[in-house]
Amino acid sequence: MSDSTWDGFRKALVHRLDAMQVALDNLDDRGAEAASIIKNLAASLVATSRDQNHPALTEAAAAVLQATDDNLRDTATRLIQAMRHALIKPNAPPVILVVGGAPELNASFVERFRTKGYNVICAWTYVQAQEVLRQEDVVFIILNLFLPDKDGRIFLTELRDTA
Repeated sequence: MSDSTWDGFRKALVHRLDAMQVALDNLDDRGAEAASIIKNLAASLVATSRDQNHPALTEAAAAVLQATDDNLRDTATRLIQAMRHALIKPNAPPVILVVGGAPELNASFVERFRTKGYNVICAWTYVQAQEVLRQEDVVFIILNLFLPDKDGRIFLTELRDTA
C-alpha cells in the first residue's frame, strides 16, 4: 500500500472509529438509532477493508452486520478492536510514547517494550510529546501527570478531544 493510499485509509478509518465508539457508547440510551449507525458503519467498512486487504477488519465488520440485538455490543466491540489494529501501519513496529516520568523508570519501559518488538519514544515535556504525536503513529501512551510544562490531565483531555 502506498503512503498516500495508507494515509487516506487511515484518516477515514479514524473518523469511522470515532463514530463507532460514540454509537456504541449510546447504544443503551438510543437503542435502534445507535444500532442502525453501528450497522451502517460496519457496512461501509466491509468493502473498504476488503479493498485495502484487511481480512480481520472485513470479518469483524461482516459479523456486526449479522449480529442480533443481543450480541451487537460484543461484535461492535470486536470491530472497534479490529479497527484499532488496522490503524497500525503495515511492516512498521508499533510506537509507544512515554511522556514525562523518572529517567530510570522510563529506561525500564524502553528496555521491556523494545524486547517485545515495539518502538519506544520518550518525551520529557508536553511540547516534545506533541511533536512526536505529529510525526509518529503512536498506538499507546504512558503518561506521567506531572509534566514540567503542562498538567498531564490537560494533555490527556486535549489528546482525547483531538483523537
